[in-house]
Amino acid sequence: MTNRRALSSDEAERRGASSAHARPRSERDPVALPALRRIRRRLARIRKGLAGHPSHRRWVLWTCLAGGFATTFTITILGVSLRSIALDLGTQVSTIAWVMTAPMLAQAVSAPLLGKLGDLHGHRRVYLIGFVVATAVAFATALAWNAGSLIGLRTLGQLAGTATMPASMAMLFRAYDGNERVKAMGWMSVVTAGGPVLGLAIGGVLVETIGWRPIFLIQGGLSAIACFIAFFVLSETRRNEDVGLDVPGAAALAGAAFTLTFAINRLPTWGLADPRVGLCMLLTPVLLALFVRIERSAAHPLLPLAFLGRRNFVLPLWVGFCLQFAYMGGFIISPLIMMGVFGLGQAATSMWTMARPISFSASSPVGGHLGSTWGERAMVIVGSTLILMA
Repeated sequence: MTNRRALSSDEAERRGASSAHARPRSERDPVALPALRRIRRRLARIRKGLAGHPSHRRWVLWTCLAGGFATTFTITILGVSLRSIALDLGTQVSTIAWVMTAPMLAQAVSAPLLGKLGDLHGHRRVYLIGFVVATAVAFATALAWNAGSLIGLRTLGQLAGTATMPASMAMLFRAYDGNERVKAMGWMSVVTAGGPVLGLAIGGVLVETIGWRPIFLIQGGLSAIACFIAFFVLSETRRNEDVGLDVPGAAALAGAAFTLTFAINRLPTWGLADPRVGLCMLLTPVLLALFVRIERSAAHPLLPLAFLGRRNFVLPLWVGFCLQFAYMGGFIISPLIMMGVFGLGQAATSMWTMARPISFSASSPVGGHLGSTWGERAMVIVGSTLILMA
């Protein structure tokens, strides 16, 4: 009898525990869950009210601009600070230059893939997740202990921040129509060029006085504010279930871009006879051929090869490549010449380097307005001619 009573009491306890687990959450925690529901309802009302406001389009634009600024303003100051960062971490300038090169490669290769990810799961969700990760990595970058950690954290942060760019474009295209889109894209160009201006103006002084690490603390703070605003302002986009991710194609293209850039970067230091340089040069065409083969058979290719037969697709890409090749090459080399040859300090170098992004920022909204009036083709021809004359 005693054993039966013990068993029955144990069974009653198990049944009581299972029934407690089977209860609704509101019965299990009658205080906390209703409070959370009230908070969620209030947040939903705030977002719904903002979405229905007449100025919502403008708020979406300014939110996307804030996100673009927070993820781009560190680019130029790193170019000015390469020498001091290399000395601080005990490495060569050619090695620390990957702090800029690797994030740019990650951005170029991952942008189409992240855009498709936004089509699948919603651009607002991808935007917020990317921004949260980029914010956390920005704070972690300030604690980098060597060149490898700095390059890795910068690449990871830029990879996460890149998620905000195609998402911003998609949400702006949803908010604006026709010629208004061209103007919105012009303002995005202002931020992508104006962010580096402020980075130069503030960063040069910061690096000379207290070092380069506080730059990433500033970036993390700005990103946190922009992410908080984006949570309330941005609305989710419609999901497209028919879109697929071409991960093998992106991996092959990323490998080709890395091996080519790595070989060019290491060639002056290691020489052409070094087997690592030779291997990278051999792998580049192999990976490019693999990329083409993958794209031919992919259900959702990263780059539909039929686009390469369209003049209006290929020529703008080549023009943009040539312009950016000259612009970014001069952007990296000019600060090194100013400091290494002319003996200028980082603050003075920052001030002299500001002329280019300032002119870029000032002309971008004008170009967007003229593009909607005269046509994009005419503005590309005029702009390219002016750059060639300069």
